[in-house]
Amino acid sequence: MPIQFNISAVTLIFLLSLFQLSNALEFKSVSDQEFKNYWYNQGAEITHYKLSQARYGELREGSAILIFVTEPFNPKLQVKADDAKATNPSPLPILKLNLLREFNTGIYRYNTMVSIFSPIDVNKYPYP
Repeated sequence: MPIQFNISAVTLIFLLSLFQLSNALEFKSVSDQEFKNYWYNQGAEITHYKLSQARYGELREGSAILIFVTEPFNPKLQVKADDAKATNPSPLPILKLNLLREFNTGIYRYNTMVSIFSPIDVNKYPYP
């Protein structure tokens, strides 16, 4: 069975990837220690937005939540390196974005989630 993509979802992923890449490049303006102090404190950065989402030919109201967090990533398996030493001797540090969208179509609620994984070392790994 062929895989079908919703163009708006693909466009969203592309735009978020570019957004993440441009933000990662901006980190050069802070010291490595400042970056580590902020992003490696076992916390996350969470933002909440009011959403206006086009669906079935109408704008639907809802909410969007963006969650940014750093974590070790196993590039071979393309998953979080939960047991970093067991799955990969040198996991790749990444900044992960989870975008959650929730909106009502009038019949039922839609819930979507998109994750973007951006390597911290953008010189060595320039693409999410």
